[in-house]
Amino acid sequence: VPITCCGENVQNRPQCFPISIPSDDPHFDDSCMEFVRSAPSPPGDGCQLGPQEQINQITSFIDGGSVYGSSKEKMEELKNTDTGQMRTSPGDLLPPAVDDTCESSAETDFCQNAGDLRVNEIPSLGGNHLLFVREHNRIVGELRKVQPKWSSLKLYQEARKIIGALLQQVTYGEFLPSILSKQDLENHKLKLRNSGFSNNYDSSRNPATKNAFNAAVFRFGHSLIPPNLAYLLYDFMSRVNSTTIESIFFNPHLLITEGGRRVSDLARFIVTSNSMKVDNQLEGAVRDHLFENAHGKGMDLGALNLQRGRDHGLPPYNAWRKWCGLTVATSFSNLPDITDEKKTVLADLYSGVDDIDLFAGGVAETPLDGAAVGPLFSCIIGNQFRDLKDGDRYWYENRGVEGFKQAQLREIRKVKLAKIVCTNLGVDPIQPDVFHVPSPSNNWQSCSQFPEIDFARWR
Repeated sequence: VPITCCGENVQNRPQCFPISIPSDDPHFDDSCMEFVRSAPSPPGDGCQLGPQEQINQITSFIDGGSVYGSSKEKMEELKNTDTGQMRTSPGDLLPPAVDDTCESSAETDFCQNAGDLRVNEIPSLGGNHLLFVREHNRIVGELRKVQPKWSSLKLYQEARKIIGALLQQVTYGEFLPSILSKQDLENHKLKLRNSGFSNNYDSSRNPATKNAFNAAVFRFGHSLIPPNLAYLLYDFMSRVNSTTIESIFFNPHLLITEGGRRVSDLARFIVTSNSMKVDNQLEGAVRDHLFENAHGKGMDLGALNLQRGRDHGLPPYNAWRKWCGLTVATSFSNLPDITDEKKTVLADLYSGVDDIDLFAGGVAETPLDGAAVGPLFSCIIGNQFRDLKDGDRYWYENRGVEGFKQAQLREIRKVKLAKIVCTNLGVDPIQPDVFHVPSPSNNWQSCSQFPEIDFARWR
């Protein structure tokens, strides 16, 4: 049963930290917004007293947890023990969830089951889960051809290992270069090797995701959310069924309708459409209508992000600037890396410059040249992803008995996200860099033009 934090006799519950809404709010007519605190945890290894921390309920490693789950129970629930593949439903869609809490637009709609419980929040997110489930199952089929005597468990484990490697490669080779500047990639040693093994594993690095990263910094993506999703037909010109984001929260209809036959149309729209830019403006769908119910009661994602930072006790924006070795502001007028217009907005909202929340200050910064985020978020993101890479004993480039052979690593390095998308979601042609829209320098190519893994290296 969900915890309620708005109403008589419940706001003082220890689990509650509700947001007070002023009477002159331009959208919300209630005086309270629901907010449940994160589950508490002792600091460090849990064996000493100290400041309260919070539990991360999913894996922090880039290891495909969204595909396979973060617990043995979820893993067993999602895999087909007879074949080594992941369970799917008709149409090669994700399997149905037992706990059906989704909205339905048709009798054939269902709530999807995946490694992360947020799979149904929005159809485009569900599409990301589906992409790598299909790729896992495809890889199992290819491995079975070259290793027909392998057990279903061996096939599952090797395919999972390859999926983890592909996710790490796409994250560091394609995603991070679209978020951080070339200089920051160099400074934080985030560039992947072109050949050979890595010797960068450092057992003293803590690969856990940091509280500030989880509760504020990586939420910069919330400002990227567009107002609509739609289908883009095979001619790459006809957009149909345009739907507002606020109307499809927890409604996977766009993804699963017609037995999955519109998956390609949705994926085609996503990879050819611009996101919004990183700034202090959130789209109305998530600012005024987040998870809105039938009675028109929704939430404000920006307000929730600020409250989550306070719930977790994050130091303010200025303190993090100091931590990163950046110039610290002494007044609103000398806030570095923020335009005069946004300085005025922050001065209207906060009593002093040292009160600015980490999320609010970070998204207000002007992006660095060649980056999507400003200097503070670049610093914290760079530090976090350095820890996730060099603190991971099973990092795909590492040499070791659990790792890949050099010939196998060469095959994995060939693969781009574009190849995974076109192979599994039917977007063909597709641009080489799917994190940027098609352009003369990022022009469409046939799926067959992209290199693919030669699984003979697994014989």
